[in-house]
Amino acid sequence: MWYKFIGFMKSGKRVCGHILRFESRTKMNQIGKIRKIFKDKSWMTISNGLTLARIFLSPVVAYAITLGRWRMSLVLFAVAAMTDVLDGYLARVMGTQTNLGQLMDPFADKIFLLTAFWALALSHTPMLHIPMWFAMFILIREFVLILGSCFMMLVNPDFRVQPIIWGKLTTCFQSIFIMWLFICYFFGWAPAKTFWVALVVLSLFSFLALIQYLRIGFWAIKESK
Repeated sequence: MWYKFIGFMKSGKRVCGHILRFESRTKMNQIGKIRKIFKDKSWMTISNGLTLARIFLSPVVAYAITLGRWRMSLVLFAVAAMTDVLDGYLARVMGTQTNLGQLMDPFADKIFLLTAFWALALSHTPMLHIPMWFAMFILIREFVLILGSCFMMLVNPDFRVQPIIWGKLTTCFQSIFIMWLFICYFFGWAPAKTFWVALVVLSLFSFLALIQYLRIGFWAIKESK
């Protein structure tokens, strides 16, 4: 009886030790991540400014959608989409890449596209209405990717998920699809068959990109053991 109790206490002690070491390592990783940001020479770069502009434009685009101002929505969305193209390009060309920019850029993309899709889903457009299941699918996908990225950065602050072809194509197609919708609304077009084919293609690309990113994360966890 007593030796079982002593064995149980020793096992509990080992478990607690593992938990404390993991929490300590997690805190050190978080501190290391923050320190890397503060090691940037300057946060005031053109690329970081463009990334911030995309974040600030996201609710403005969503508001224009709710008002049914399709010309304004198209122009603002196109400007915000151009910042996504230019921020990374200028950072590489001008040699102004920062740790802060590397953290902000993917989150800015997610905020930008999610707000646009949800504004389109919640707005009562008479034609080519974004179904709620598609908006929920995009939201859950991005939520899973964000949680996975945060977990991997906590476990290993040096871990970087390099953009894959499926992810790049998905972001590109989503932006083109939304701009196409604005043009359709503005000119009064309603190509229903093209609309549903595009939704299926977008769903397929989004799902394949999610699976590929999950495979990368599981492989990284397996290699770190």
